[in-house]
Amino acid sequence: MNKLTKSTSEIRDTLISILSSHFNKSDSEALAEIFLDSELDGVKSHGLARFPRLINETRDGYIQPGKKPSLSKSFAGWETWDGHSGAGPLNALFCTQRAVEVAQQFGIACVGLKNTNHWLRPGHYSKVAALSGCAFIGWSNTMPNMRAHNANKTSLGNSPISIGLPTGDGSDNITFVDLALSQFSYGKMKAYVDSETTLPVDGGYDDQNNPTSDPNIIMKNQSASAIGYWKGSALSIILDMLAVLLSGGSSVFEIGQKPGEQDLSQVFIAIALDKLWDNEEYARRLTELKQQLKMIDPSVHIPSEKRLERRQGYVENGISLPADLWQEILDLNVQ
Repeated sequence: MNKLTKSTSEIRDTLISILSSHFNKSDSEALAEIFLDSELDGVKSHGLARFPRLINETRDGYIQPGKKPSLSKSFAGWETWDGHSGAGPLNALFCTQRAVEVAQQFGIACVGLKNTNHWLRPGHYSKVAALSGCAFIGWSNTMPNMRAHNANKTSLGNSPISIGLPTGDGSDNITFVDLALSQFSYGKMKAYVDSETTLPVDGGYDDQNNPTSDPNIIMKNQSASAIGYWKGSALSIILDMLAVLLSGGSSVFEIGQKPGEQDLSQVFIAIALDKLWDNEEYARRLTELKQQLKMIDPSVHIPSEKRLERRQGYVENGISLPADLWQEILDLNVQ
């Protein structure tokens, strides 16, 4: 696969130029930053690789540029919002910021969002909340793209979820986890397809419903397997139900009846930890918790601990990406 390297400024300017054909200036800039943030953190499965999909879904009418969330219900620290099929990342960013605002008032907030679409990388919203001093828990349901353990048909969503913690000192050295409930996210499987390699472990089921490590078959069948098999299946089911009940939106089954992945339901929970902790004491305690893990086994990888180092490398040296992907993005400007 041919690769090329582009600076962050060239990528940003290119994305904004293409987005500006569909979105206003501020929305185009915000979307470009979300895509670029994933690339800089090294999460390429949810960065530029998904940019053509957002543009195509906008052209197909699944995403409605200019549509903004509207408040449906509100009570104390709980709110529900209707995304009106606006751009999923912008809807998610708004609801994250809203959850932080409400949490700073009440200590904890739960914001439900309905009628939205793919939010790209969920970890981005953990970072936004953590930089504002809040712990964060957020998840989304999806179209049916995962098989329940011992099932014959695809009926569950892989419910991407992120949990994040602030640093306590205002720095960007945030601790967060970002994962889907499938053994591999579909974005990650696409990366294996592009590199023409098999998955390191079985990640789904073939045409005979046998476990397989072939990402081509899994993606064709939308037959990903759950993490922890029956445990992941159960977690997917309960998260879907809770997302629907907290947002008033659509379920995985109902989303699956639509022509595209639209009308998703999402949840954003923010917790203002400075209501419980002095910042200095909190930062010290969080450091202790990390040190305890390393004392047991120095090889333990704490989620996101290498992110800043990787990010700095991309800022200084540019971002490497497939040449055909970059050409596909450039071609979006002339279609």
